[in-house]
Amino acid sequence: MQEFLIPCTIERGGFSSERTFELPHAQGKLVGMAFVEHLFDENRQPLADENPSYGEQIRGFVKCRVIERFDSRVLVEVPSTDVINVPQDELQPFSA
Repeated sequence: MQEFLIPCTIERGGFSSERTFELPHAQGKLVGMAFVEHLFDENRQPLADENPSYGEQIRGFVKCRVIERFDSRVLVEVPSTDVINVPQDELQPFSA
């Protein structure tokens, strides 16, 4: 299944290998947890282990996969296993 990136904000999580991400969607906003390997900085580069610093919030991207497409929106699943409805134009191709 093809993966995409979607813009989000990122903060440190409770464990060194995880981060909290937040992204807006049709019903408000989603706050989820993901392992650091599923998150990327503003330049679409893998998130460094030390980023963001404790207490800091940065802009970046989280991986997602498309479940279903509608006219201008898509249903995506993010690493926290949440499924949300987002604008299609926010999806950006991901290549490993």
